[in-house]
Amino acid sequence: MNIEPNKKIDSLAILSEAYDHLKGGRYDESEKLSNAVLQLEPQNATAISLLASCLMKRGIFDKAVQYQEKAVSLEPGNVEHL
Repeated sequence: MNIEPNKKIDSLAILSEAYDHLKGGRYDESEKLSNAVLQLEPQNATAISLLASCLMKRGIFDKAVQYQEKAVSLEPGNVEHL
């Protein structure tokens, strides 16, 4: 999915697709979509949390924990990031 910087994006729809890719084991696709959202919305806790999940699935635990901690710090009341 190509996202042009000047176009308004539907980050919720993109992250929904990223989550579907994560569930399906397509971690590269999930990461690409999550990163696309983060390019335009660097503080999007859901995108950060999805990246953490992809890293965790790949066994990159240190970096996954860093991303997950950032997501929690951005939205401390959101239990989905725990």
